[in-house]
Amino acid sequence: MRRCPIPEAHFKEERLPLTSELTRYLCIVLRLRVGDQFIGFDGQGWERRYELEGADEASEGRWARALEPARQGRIGAPLTLCYAVPKGEKIDLVARQITELGVGGLSLWAASRSVAIWKREKVKHKRARLEKVLSEAARQSGRADVPSLSPPAPLKELISAHAGFELRLYLDPRASSDLSSLELQAGGQVALLVGPEGGVSPEELALLDRAGWRGVALSCPVLRTETAAVVGAALVLEKMGWL
Repeated sequence: MRRCPIPEAHFKEERLPLTSELTRYLCIVLRLRVGDQFIGFDGQGWERRYELEGADEASEGRWARALEPARQGRIGAPLTLCYAVPKGEKIDLVARQITELGVGGLSLWAASRSVAIWKREKVKHKRARLEKVLSEAARQSGRADVPSLSPPAPLKELISAHAGFELRLYLDPRASSDLSSLELQAGGQVALLVGPEGGVSPEELALLDRAGWRGVALSCPVLRTETAAVVGAALVLEKMGWL
């Protein structure tokens, strides 16, 4: 069944007015015809089945009719990846893959050794672009929600934002604990922090330790930051029982 994100404002309506963007996606990209069905999801964890209707002569627009009440769909795990802003388009790759895996949130942070920096005047544009990447990945992977996204923040702000999480981890190849041997109890929010290309600085490591974060290593050779983020997230999800 083809899937399509639905604006939250119209999700509960029995007849769904299709915007030009939705019409293009359903009729041109997916090649659906009148009478074909698709799954619409609101990005918050709910989905329902729709049937594509013809054009409405009064409004000159396309519509879809809901065939069932909204139901709970597949949603992400209570895991947030705290990822230092990488250079280039690495963030797009990481965002897609962690969405497919089932990570619940992505919080970016500005590390002292980060090569890439989001300039203030470009934050809105970059965030909108990344939200689109997350939404597309959610649609393709069958999720009914979209991972939450927080723009780059200083480490102190990120630590404060995740202070209430039950478990807070950061990847460190020199850590004495191994992530693969970590035992996690079901339930509770988990945060996993991954540093930039140049690594997490000693000052940042000390700040994390003082805040109660736990350093863990991967039982494999040192990975590139984008690889470590995906592998680390997958291992934590497996320990949480979500894979």
